[in-house]
Amino acid sequence: MAFPSYQYFSRLYDKISAYRTKYHDEGRKVASKLVYWNLKFLLSTFGKRANAHIKSGFTDNLQHISIRIAGGLGDHIINAKYISSLAEYIGKDTVFDILAETEDIDFLKTIYNDKSYIKQIISNDCETEYDLALYVVRFPKVLSYHKERLSMRTLKYVEQLKKFEIEHYLLLENDFLGRCYSLLKGRKRENQADIGNILQMAQQQFLLKAPENSYDTLQKFGLQKNCFITLQTGSGRHFHQINPEVRQWPAEYYAQLAIMLKRKYPRYKIVQLGDEEQQKIANIDIDLRGKTDYSELLILLKEAKLHIAQESGMIFLRHFLQGGVSVVLFGPTDINFFGYTENLNLSASLCDQPCEWVIKNWMEKCVKTGNEAECMRLLVPEKVFNKIYERNFL
Repeated sequence: MAFPSYQYFSRLYDKISAYRTKYHDEGRKVASKLVYWNLKFLLSTFGKRANAHIKSGFTDNLQHISIRIAGGLGDHIINAKYISSLAEYIGKDTVFDILAETEDIDFLKTIYNDKSYIKQIISNDCETEYDLALYVVRFPKVLSYHKERLSMRTLKYVEQLKKFEIEHYLLLENDFLGRCYSLLKGRKRENQADIGNILQMAQQQFLLKAPENSYDTLQKFGLQKNCFITLQTGSGRHFHQINPEVRQWPAEYYAQLAIMLKRKYPRYKIVQLGDEEQQKIANIDIDLRGKTDYSELLILLKEAKLHIAQESGMIFLRHFLQGGVSVVLFGPTDINFFGYTENLNLSASLCDQPCEWVIKNWMEKCVKTGNEAECMRLLVPEKVFNKIYERNFL
């Protein structure tokens, strides 16, 4: 069994970051603590060496690959394409288990419901020893593998990931650098995980399938296909602890936009989606915050005439459902990296560069103002409405 150095460097990086904050002017204390921590880590590896006979938990003729995933809803959707492309690249006789936070399992089961290469979706505290264990949020990382259990094609891919980790370890630790690198390589967020273009993700078509009982769901909520507009404020459950979060378009702006839409396009009902913790938008027709399951959410995003939201996970969900146009309100994140050509991507930023992950707490306050994000405040409702009207979406 191979244990890549990423595990060590990742933990060391976290320790250094924590000590830098806590003991910023006590160099000797930091050095002594790092010596102690390294000694503990070294001693723990002796235990692993003593148990080097540990084998894969599988003895059949299939390759069993686990992929631990993390991040928000958007990350999960993007990585669903990565896993699909990886499954096609590796080929037959391989099964995948997805390991995730317990609170994400129901959503993941919904979006993977028709993917035959997925065996199960389980909690990430699983202790099964897989033939290959990967971890992915933006770039895939090798956690462990059993060489004797993998095909030559799979081993070639593992070696590429290990090489990338060694040569570009800073990209794995800093999403700002990772975005810059990906754009230089001609890759956007959707294909960021395709290191070296090995999986040819840019050429792979990946779709999500909405449940077939769309009529029943629309009837349940008093809606008709293509006769409603969905809005979402907030960036999802993953970011509830950050309120307000700098990507959020102000709720009062949504309310003003709702009035404009209803006056010009009275035939469309305006529906708010999202979690119940997100701020309610005034002047809407139907409030569905916290009132839909994931299957119903897929149907609503698929069948809406227009979806309006800041850059967030539902934008990716609608894209892969081929649900039609979204109006995407960009602030600190990069239109060129996250935007899709079928959408109306809007920004009022005066900054030369997007500030996503320029600093660790970029989500909590604007890097430029130290308070609310100027770029979101400058993107006024009148501008958004005029762009919708000009493009004749409704």
